[in-house]
Amino acid sequence: MARPIGQKLVAYYLYTAWCFDAPHYGFTHDPFVDGVHLASHGCARIFVADIPLRIDMAVAAVAACHGGSPTRGFWRWPLVARGTQWLKSWRQVTLGELRRRNVGRGQRLVVTPFDLANIPVTPIPQDFLDPVAEILQGRLLTYDEIQSAAHQITKHSPYPLRDILQVLALDKRIHIQAGIASPLQGYGVCNRCGESQGLEVFDCPLCGRSDCRVCPSCRNLGEMRSCRELYGGHMGNRSAPGARQAFPGIKAMFPFELTLAQASAADDLCQYVQGWLDDYLAMGGDNWDSGDSGTCEGRKRGRLGAEAEGCGVSWGKGKSADRGRRGPECLVWAVCGAGKTEIAFKAVELALQEGLRVVFAIPRRDVVRELAQRARAAFPQVPIDELYGGVSAPERMGSLVMATTHQLLRFSHCFDLAILDEADAYPYAGSAMLYHAFQRSVRPGGLKIYMTATPAPAMLAATRRNLVKLITVPARHHGYPVPIPQLVLDRGFQLPDRPLGRDGKVSAFIPSTSDSIVTLPKEFWSRLKDSLTAGSRIFIFVPRIWLVSILVDVIASKMRGYGSGAGLDLPRVPIWGTYSGDKKADEKRLALQHHAPAIMVATSVLERGITVSKADVFVLYAHDGLFDARTLIQMAGRSGRTSEHPQGQVWFMAASSTKDLLWAIENLKEINSTAYHRGLLKSCGHGASVQDD
Repeated sequence: MARPIGQKLVAYYLYTAWCFDAPHYGFTHDPFVDGVHLASHGCARIFVADIPLRIDMAVAAVAACHGGSPTRGFWRWPLVARGTQWLKSWRQVTLGELRRRNVGRGQRLVVTPFDLANIPVTPIPQDFLDPVAEILQGRLLTYDEIQSAAHQITKHSPYPLRDILQVLALDKRIHIQAGIASPLQGYGVCNRCGESQGLEVFDCPLCGRSDCRVCPSCRNLGEMRSCRELYGGHMGNRSAPGARQAFPGIKAMFPFELTLAQASAADDLCQYVQGWLDDYLAMGGDNWDSGDSGTCEGRKRGRLGAEAEGCGVSWGKGKSADRGRRGPECLVWAVCGAGKTEIAFKAVELALQEGLRVVFAIPRRDVVRELAQRARAAFPQVPIDELYGGVSAPERMGSLVMATTHQLLRFSHCFDLAILDEADAYPYAGSAMLYHAFQRSVRPGGLKIYMTATPAPAMLAATRRNLVKLITVPARHHGYPVPIPQLVLDRGFQLPDRPLGRDGKVSAFIPSTSDSIVTLPKEFWSRLKDSLTAGSRIFIFVPRIWLVSILVDVIASKMRGYGSGAGLDLPRVPIWGTYSGDKKADEKRLALQHHAPAIMVATSVLERGITVSKADVFVLYAHDGLFDARTLIQMAGRSGRTSEHPQGQVWFMAASSTKDLLWAIENLKEINSTAYHRGLLKSCGHGASVQDD
């Protein structure tokens, strides 16, 4: 059957059957596929409605049969069997739901019975079902993504992939839902990312309807529409043979010994993780799992929950969703350069010993690649997957996954332990979509660990209320204090207006002159020359993208002896500029690591995730509103990170002293003071201080 809707999409048909002394309601692309499967389970006949539907309408109609459709302001009870009234009631509810959604108006709903007693075809064998089910375990994928991941499996299969997926849905091993659910007319919600406010409505060339919605929020992962399916796989029982790969006795391998601060924090974290493991494994982990789709609106009761879950099939009344059980959470508050990754690896080893699945979520893909290399060195016998934009997902997930936070949108209740690095960093911070993705990716009862040097106030408030376990690491791995920024104030150091040349591009110099359009403090030039003469790598942070190219040109002119005025001529060294949209950013990062002295002018894109030896930091226009206290702390944290050069210098250059500037400096002093009183510091050298409150 599988007739298309519009130009390319497969149509779905509603049907009902009487199975196991209960009514069964479903949708299918081919009633023959469902008929064969239901016949093997004792069903004698199915009744199929003749109106072809796109996936979101089919899901909505089935949800209505389970009590999810409002009638005159009240919630309808699920359809129940009352002799011959069952079929009539199903037809009435289905027709009413379709009419309410302006589908099939003017058409008569024809219901055709199919006798299953003499179907000669046998069901699809498990040998063809199991491999596809394994690919989908804990994942949310589109049909095209499944086709790509299962290519090696399905190319030898005599059964169409869509038929295999439908049978897996009948067996409740996966669920089929609309990419964008329509629980209410005029309202939609993306089942992948949870977006509901910014959906775009347009005339769809695929399904031919004028009310098709597309989600712009997760478009970079592939387009999600109302008329496209999203498939989610349920995790199997961990106690089943071969369900998990354990690594008994595995230990993280480091080319060095953990410092006193790292060892102390690792002991605290391992003790907490072991306590969680004891409870989690005692309950089987699976007892927490509701087996639902984990979709964005699934927490809502009634119609919204039933439809957003989007189960294509359901026996009887089905299973009520219970999502009230949240797993434990832990915050590792570690100063910049503390070596928190190694601390987290100690928790990972405990989970791997028990055969649990772990994800390390990181905001940026360059850090994913770096941490994946470190993880392979620490756990050489463990399969490790990297997931970020532009990389094809593996057919099956390994025990340890390194992924950008955006990639978590493709998972649902998959991981037992999830570690979020730089929990307060862009793009995760402030993103409801990525928060939703991270929470959904963890199995009910699973452990979530957040790591950051600058926790948000809400995080710290949760630790004070004992909602989140707090572990602090106030000292860097080399045992030296964090450099304390020197505040340089110059009232005339104001952010200039953006200048434009004749061609519309930003110009660094005033036309027909050699004067720069920016005026930098005298102390900047003298400090910069001193740092370069000392052989340091220099980070210069600015609050606007257009300032990057200007500063590069102005500093380069000083190296050529071109500048006039207060500045001093500078030694000639490599200089680069980078920002969030820079396609050569990775190349420039690598170059900086291999050249000293050198200069990198950047926006706050480099505030995290980069470590170079012997680095000094300048933050220009540090009073600007884009530089909050946490950003300032992170930028200052680029200095003094390595054991070879554990001390560095940091300057905050501003027109005025702001609360964020003062708070950042005081926070770093307090961190040093805490580390000192805990006996974790070796020395208080140049550029660092310890204060006794």
